[in-house]
This record gives sequence, structure tokens and C-alpha cells, in this order.
Amino acid sequence: MPGESAEELLAHAEDRYRLKIFDNYREQTVRAMPMPDRLRIVGGALMERTDYQGYVLGRRLVAAAVGFLIDPLRISRIVSCGI
Repeated sequence: MPGESAEELLAHAEDRYRLKIFDNYREQTVRAMPMPDRLRIVGGALMERTDYQGYVLGRRLVAAAVGFLIDPLRISRIVSCGI
């Protein structure tokens, strides 16, 4: 996953967690949204409804929505430090 574009991350998330993402949202509605909104919606759903890997992927999608990617190793260090 490192070095992937926002579109590739989004495609991976939709393939792996389709049922959990589109449980509360219509797939057609999400696909019609502008990319930053779509990244935020999918990222939020992943963080709320999936496992740790899904949570990290969701954080990366939300970060991509604002124009930068958060390194998953940095997140794990923050979590392990209790910050």
C-alpha cells in the first residue's frame, strides 16, 4: 500500500470492505460525489466499522482528502505511545 495514489487506496478499500462501507450509503450516491467527499465518506466508514487495518486505511483516505497521506508506521507509534 505505501506509495499508492488516493484512487488506488479507494479502489482497494471498496474491494475489501464493500459491505461495511455501503451499509449506510448507496454506492451510486458515493460514486457520484467529488473525490475529496468520497474519500472522507469511505474513510469515515472504514474507521467506524472495520478492523485495525481498515482503520489505518480509513485514516489514509481521510488524510488524502485534505491533500496528504499519513504514514501508517507513524500512526502505530502514536497509538503505542498513548498520545
